[in-house]
Amino acid sequence: MKRYDNVHIRGALGTQFMSIFILSSQKDIFIDEFILSAANCVDHAKILYAPQYMYPKVKIKLSVDNNSTAKDFNVSQWPEMTTEEYQERWKRFNEKWKMIEVSGLPKRYDVILHARGTDRPFLSKDMLIDIAGKHDNIYVTGEDPELTKHIPAHDLSTNNPVWDWYTLQKAKEVHGGCSTFMMSAAMLSPTTKFVFYKTEGMDPNSEKIIDRLVKVLPNADIYN
Repeated sequence: MKRYDNVHIRGALGTQFMSIFILSSQKDIFIDEFILSAANCVDHAKILYAPQYMYPKVKIKLSVDNNSTAKDFNVSQWPEMTTEEYQERWKRFNEKWKMIEVSGLPKRYDVILHARGTDRPFLSKDMLIDIAGKHDNIYVTGEDPELTKHIPAHDLSTNNPVWDWYTLQKAKEVHGGCSTFMMSAAMLSPTTKFVFYKTEGMDPNSEKIIDRLVKVLPNADIYN
């Protein structure tokens, strides 16, 4: 088995999970420490979220380096894989990590719309309003209250990204853009239907990842 002392990753909640998942699930490779490089990042990408939702079952360290911009893995390197290969990766990941069960979550909402604003909006306000208008009794969650207040939906936002992430996983159906926040939630909630919306001129890396992910996630689809 090939062993690495450490690997530097960057990004916020969804990107952190997806990076650790891919790196931890490689065959015959072990990484002793994951370091979040937090220099020159937006505030929410300076927080190491992983300890809030999972813990290592083996000896693996998690740390933050506020002075580093290093990045040994980019989530845009998400590999193409078959369903069988994806399932094998989950087996290897589960040998090393345990997801934390959270109590006190709200009820299982029928439909939730994820609205991303601030640093990287994936869908325009008009598009989010249009999606919301197609559903009765829809809820919305997001990190930007200036955006969510304009959407005709019940606002579930808590200003706690981990809680909002778990809320998506407990819904019956989730709609939103092709963010790693949405993608990672879809990976962890096979009983929730996730509908991803592409947009003209979207980031090609995000498009590549979602195209590869929906091939192995029966609960995920791209809106047509």
